[in-house]
Amino acid sequence: MDEYLDILLQNGNLPASICLYTDSAKLVCEGSPMIEQLRAIETKGVRLIVFSAHLSCFEPNEKVQAGIVSRMSDIAKM
Repeated sequence: MDEYLDILLQNGNLPASICLYTDSAKLVCEGSPMIEQLRAIETKGVRLIVFSAHLSCFEPNEKVQAGIVSRMSDIAKM
């Protein structure tokens, strides 16, 4: 994931959104080694969508440092 994020930032070919679920939901939380890369991508207009059900298994929502915490029903409407 680290290399993928670096490539996105370097080449500027950014997706509209990145969905983070299961273990990847932890990447937007306090203490993540990739939080700065994810924040940089988010400032370039990429939506970071974090599945709330998976996030709650790992971290409380207060520790989320980037992205939009969403439920599946919210994502289906996007």
